[in-house]
Amino acid sequence: MKKSLDVQQTDRTKKQQKRVPQITTRLEQIEKVLDKLYEDNALGTIEQDRYEQMSQKYSEEYYTLKTELAEIKEQLSAFENAGGRAQRFVKLTERYADFAELTPAILNEFISKIEVHERDQKRARYAIQHIGIYFNHIGRFENELTQLTEPTEQEIIQMREEIEEAKKEKSRAYHREYSRAYRARNIEKQREYDRIKAREYRARKKAQATASAQ
Repeated sequence: MKKSLDVQQTDRTKKQQKRVPQITTRLEQIEKVLDKLYEDNALGTIEQDRYEQMSQKYSEEYYTLKTELAEIKEQLSAFENAGGRAQRFVKLTERYADFAELTPAILNEFISKIEVHERDQKRARYAIQHIGIYFNHIGRFENELTQLTEPTEQEIIQMREEIEEAKKEKSRAYHREYSRAYRARNIEKQREYDRIKAREYRARKKAQATASAQ
C-alpha cells in the first residue's frame, strides 16, 4: 500500500517543471522587446501602425504566457501538497502497522467520512449500492485494485439470478436438513413405541403364565 501511496512525478509534472524557466525566460525577452518598442514609438523611429501591430502581438503572447505560468505554478503547488498529504498518510499507516484491535479511535484517524449512495433501484429486493470511503490526508483512494467499474445491465441481471439461486439452494438445504431431522425423530419415536409395546407384551405374557400356574 505504501508503494501505491508514494507520489511519483508524472511525465506531465516533469514537463511542467521544465516549462517554468522557459516561460520565465521568454517573458523577460518580451518585456525587453516591448520596452524597445515603447522607446522607438516615443522617439518617433517606428511607424505608428507598425508599433501598434508589434505591440499587440507581443502583448498577447506576454499575457498568454503569464496565464500559462500561473496555471503551472498552481498545479505544481497542488502536486507538492498532495505529496505531503500522502507522506502523512504513509506515516499513519506505519504507526498502526501492527495494531492488535481495530478501535473507533484508529478508524477516526484513518477515515474522514463515508458516503452511502442510493440504491440503483429503490423498490428492488436486491440492488447495487455504492459506498465511498474517504481517508484523512488523501481523500478517496483508488487504484487498479479498488477502482469500481459500473456493472452492465447483463451483469446486474446475472448477479440477481445468482443471489436468487443461492437463496433457493439455502432453502433446499434447510428443507433437506429438516427432513433428515424429522425422519430421525420419527424413527426414534417408532423405536420407543416398539419398546413400550414389547414391555407390555412381556408383562401380559408373564401375567398369563402366573394365572395359569395358580
